Amino acid sequence: MALCVNWTEAQSSSKNVIFDNSTNKLISFLDWIENKAVTAVEESPLRQSNQEMQDLITAQHLRLAQVHEALREELKIGARIHEVLLKGRTPQAIGGYDIAATTIPSRDIDGDFYDFYHPRDTLVDIVIGDVMGKGLPAALIGTAIKTQLHRFAVPMSFSHSGGPYGFWKSDIPSPEEILTKVHHEICNQLIDLGYFTSLFYARFDWQRRCLTYVDCGSTKPLHIQSSEDCSKWLEGKNFPLGMVDATEYESLTVPYKQGDLFIFYSDGITEARAPDDSLFGLDRLCHIVRDNKEKTPSELLTMIKDSVLSFSGKQYFDDDLTLIIIKITDEKPSSFAPEKTATYTSDLCQLPVVRQFIENVCLDVPGDAEQLCSQLQLAINEVFCNIVKHGYEGRPGGDIVIETRFLDEGIAIEISDQGKAFNPSVMQGPRLAGDGECGLGLYIIGTIADRLTYIPKDTEKGWNRLRLFKRYCNAEKDMVCSHDMQNNVMVVTVNREYLDAKEAPSFKNMVIELIGNNDCSNIVLDLNKLQFIDSSGLGSFLSILRFLHSRQGDLKIANMTKPIRATFEIVRMHKLFEIFNSTDEAVRSFDL
Repeated sequence: MALCVNWTEAQSSSKNVIFDNSTNKLISFLDWIENKAVTAVEESPLRQSNQEMQDLITAQHLRLAQVHEALREELKIGARIHEVLLKGRTPQAIGGYDIAATTIPSRDIDGDFYDFYHPRDTLVDIVIGDVMGKGLPAALIGTAIKTQLHRFAVPMSFSHSGGPYGFWKSDIPSPEEILTKVHHEICNQLIDLGYFTSLFYARFDWQRRCLTYVDCGSTKPLHIQSSEDCSKWLEGKNFPLGMVDATEYESLTVPYKQGDLFIFYSDGITEARAPDDSLFGLDRLCHIVRDNKEKTPSELLTMIKDSVLSFSGKQYFDDDLTLIIIKITDEKPSSFAPEKTATYTSDLCQLPVVRQFIENVCLDVPGDAEQLCSQLQLAINEVFCNIVKHGYEGRPGGDIVIETRFLDEGIAIEISDQGKAFNPSVMQGPRLAGDGECGLGLYIIGTIADRLTYIPKDTEKGWNRLRLFKRYCNAEKDMVCSHDMQNNVMVVTVNREYLDAKEAPSFKNMVIELIGNNDCSNIVLDLNKLQFIDSSGLGSFLSILRFLHSRQGDLKIANMTKPIRATFEIVRMHKLFEIFNSTDEAVRSFDL
């Protein structure tokens, strides 16, 4: 009788094993059973190992999913930080400027940021920065720096005040002062963290028609000058914020005119890459702007973005893209009201404070600020004295209010009081015989002012108002130096009582230009008017001397005043120059 066994393993291989009832066949059957048992025992650890491996893979997938979710949350946080904290708000409807701005984040998180500040009606500040590195740490550092910038660029209030024994003060900080304060607050922390930030801080001054900027290793903004059809990259030499511990920030100033364009951008534009790995670059950006400078900032902004995407051949940006375009318009800033106002009591002891007020008003005026200041100080001093002595008849306690307004062609000043009104039409011209009131003060006021208006009060408690307009002094008419030729020797006369750090650079450049234009290598400096010179002024003399030596020429000095000679002797510069008592002697010495 045959025995048939159908095993599971045999089923899987579709085979049946047949046995008969003989002893040998039974022994073979038992051996087969034993072999199967051994195989099952050997396969059991392998199955267990496979299960453990499967469990480990499942756990790893779970952890990867958790990490992926955490990264997604970090990206959401980074995007939120960029949108809320790093992205600036573009000011709307600011007179004098047409502004368009955008920032487009890339797929990565970084620390690019920008912002606008509007400290007063005639000023617009822009900052654009880039934190070294990527990720959420860079975004957080960018937020911290932007917070410090806002702290110092937009303080709680600006004071414009004068008192009986105080002084006039305007606490709007300059761009270099703002960055110096931010540097002191956060530099050491950035160095400890190993981060630094390149940035560009710019201030547009509609009143002065100029841009003052501090470049801290940033991308270089582009200035398109409409009237001269030329372009210029704005750059400075300051270190990035947080790169070095001790540093002083220096600003530069460029003038602008109606129709000029300024392009501020991040490296997401210039470093965009084409499929062949070439860069978008500065030249391509410049050509786009120059070829389309008549378009509005909004139109130009869209054109640049589209050009970058087309160049890269992608639908997204590999790096954060920030772009700000400003066009100068002829529209006046809103509320172009009195820039500075001060109230004083009717007391002659306040005259020094009044003159200090006028000096500070004139600090930022275009043209020759010093000449304008001295003339206005004299005029306002006489007005104040007349109000105290005649309006209030020497009685203390009355108010005198001085308001200033900056206009396109000059400065308007209004002096108001509640004292006794007077009739200018009955005032006679100055009498110099010394008998009684001579009317010299009113004569001085009328001579200095280009326009003068007096409006007497119409009620007992009303206000008298004297309005004075003075045109800005053209700095070109009052040159730092003048020259003439004598026997092939150029005599250059310094037309200043002082030659300091402010005047020295223009003086040096002017003299070197004169030398080149007149093809002259022998120079005599006539110092008969000079009473003060500082290290910068002395340095300008040395620079001119070196330039002349390079042309096989020489520099000699004549008519040196005692203060200047004393300064030369202190620094032993009298040993470097031949000094003569007159220009004639100095000129003749070249023939010896």
